[in-house]
Amino acid sequence: KTTREEMEMAKNLEKERAELIIFERDANVSKAKSEAEIMKLRMKARDEEAFTNEQRLGFMREANKLADEQLQKDLHIAQKKLEFQQIENSYSKSSTENLNAEAELEAQLFNIQRSNFSERKRMKSEEQAIVKRISAEKTKEEKEEEARLTKQKETAEKELEILRTAGLNQEQLELDQAR
Repeated sequence: KTTREEMEMAKNLEKERAELIIFERDANVSKAKSEAEIMKLRMKARDEEAFTNEQRLGFMREANKLADEQLQKDLHIAQKKLEFQQIENSYSKSSTENLNAEAELEAQLFNIQRSNFSERKRMKSEEQAIVKRISAEKTKEEKEEEARLTKQKETAEKELEILRTAGLNQEQLELDQAR
């Protein structure tokens, strides 16, 4: 590449870096708000006394959604920084310092993915625990309803048998009286 082309690329790269700095600044504020909201939602999701299981599940799913949105922003920033460094390193005069910076940015990208994976796994486990609890309660309610219906049917059959027996006894009494 010619020096003129590299200078033009560098100029464009700096413009994009400036835009990323603004995006990152906003994303940092958004991340702080998001993390606070996620913590509130997770606390609500753990409060079995104040909320139903369905409400708790909703809170946990909302927390997971916010965490995913934040991950996307974090990954975007890390990927853009790495991309910018790789472009800069493509210039003819790339130093060891620049190559080290690229390796560091690549490591940061993987660290974001790893740490987020661990947190998301923990949050998903909490969500699944609530889902299992809802399922267990539903199964319990279904069994209770089935038992109630079975008992109701048995009671109706006993009453019918009593009525039949009473009816037969009445017929027997009438026959005995007729003789």
